[in-house]
Amino acid sequence: MPMDIELFVSGCHLCTKTEDMVRKVMGAKCSLRIYDLAKSQGMKEAKKYNVRTIPTIVGNGRKMFEGVPKFGELVQCSIEHGCKGHLLDND
Repeated sequence: MPMDIELFVSGCHLCTKTEDMVRKVMGAKCSLRIYDLAKSQGMKEAKKYNVRTIPTIVGNGRKMFEGVPKFGELVQCSIEHGCKGHLLDND
């Protein structure tokens, strides 16, 4: 099932790193919405998910990662949810 991904960031280098990793592992059928809390984007959604750490990744309405995840953890999550991205197509 494709995953609806929401990424909460603040524009820092760790947030940029996390966004890059998410884009590498997400599949073509997955959707990605990015909320920049430094620009007051997505404040309602951040409250809904009780976001307290930046970056935070929410998948299909469930908080998946708080802080910068390890790349291997994102890969495993991608595989488990059928969102295999282009870097993983040869696996």
